[in-house]
Amino acid sequence: MILDLFICGPGYGETIICRWEEEGRLHAGVIDCYGPNYGLTVYDWLLELEISQLEFLCVTHPHLDHIYNAYWVLELLEGSVSQLWWWGGLTPDAYIVFCDKLAAACGGGEGRLRSRAESVRRLFIEIARQEQKFGIPLVRTSARIKQLYPIPQTTNPVLKITAFSPWDDSLMRFTKEVVSSIRVGGKATSDESLANLACIGLLLQYGNAQVVLGSDIEASNWNSLPDAFTSSLRPCVVKVSHHGSQNGTCAGMWSMSGFLCNQQPQSPIAVITPWHNVLPDEKVIKQIVGSGSTVFVTGQKNTNGRGRPWLSYVHVQVDGDQGTARVVEKSANVVVYEPVPPLS
Repeated sequence: MILDLFICGPGYGETIICRWEEEGRLHAGVIDCYGPNYGLTVYDWLLELEISQLEFLCVTHPHLDHIYNAYWVLELLEGSVSQLWWWGGLTPDAYIVFCDKLAAACGGGEGRLRSRAESVRRLFIEIARQEQKFGIPLVRTSARIKQLYPIPQTTNPVLKITAFSPWDDSLMRFTKEVVSSIRVGGKATSDESLANLACIGLLLQYGNAQVVLGSDIEASNWNSLPDAFTSSLRPCVVKVSHHGSQNGTCAGMWSMSGFLCNQQPQSPIAVITPWHNVLPDEKVIKQIVGSGSTVFVTGQKNTNGRGRPWLSYVHVQVDGDQGTARVVEKSANVVVYEPVPPLS
């Protein structure tokens, strides 16, 4: 049994596609969406992978590099997305008001913030339109540790997906910022740093294999995880959180005995999607390769002649029987850092 993961990050933006077979039929889901060209970049890629419907679309948090044009992708897949997962904390209407005020406050500058506000606002509007028309997607939010897939829960699912963040304190800090902005007389701010506090982290359990997708979660959410949860982690793949920043780690997680680095049956494959020319942090890469993992960093070199330069990805196949993973394909502009053996 094989789970295919396509982790894409061209240097700004992140899209992850999951594809697996169940009961003789292909299933798929998308986690985060950076979709230039009115979402067609992501939509066309899905069609190339023979994906025409989704079990779920997850938008982990309201940052432009994770949500850009997700509403276009949802519209292009009209009536074919079963579930929509988002960060929650407040009602969609509250975030629409916030985004409207944020866009108005931007004026003629900060095009990125205006695009972000528009992407969030139009996503919620499109969700409501399709819910009314088709009865789907089923909209779900995440907090603490919560099973998101499958719904309804089954005893032995082929693929089980559990959210492990955000946690109460972190989500509350973000939502308080939004509420203070939408009060009468309140001033909308970009909340760029606080939005990561609301970020959804996901654990995929596929047979005997585990995959950790960290999105942009930061230390406060990592530190909130109970020991009973972290002690059961044995991931064979980790999408490194927050583009490989120091803020996306917590003490010891990438040490040889850290909770992401149990080496049975293998050290996890680590994939980093960069953020401009700022991240990943070289110190974080050093920590990860020092724990025995190979690191794949997308979007690191120009690829002359490619028709879609945004498509910088790593294709990982997860073997649910063996509990292992291997990289079967990667774009030419992916840089590989081999593990560094510990000093004897």
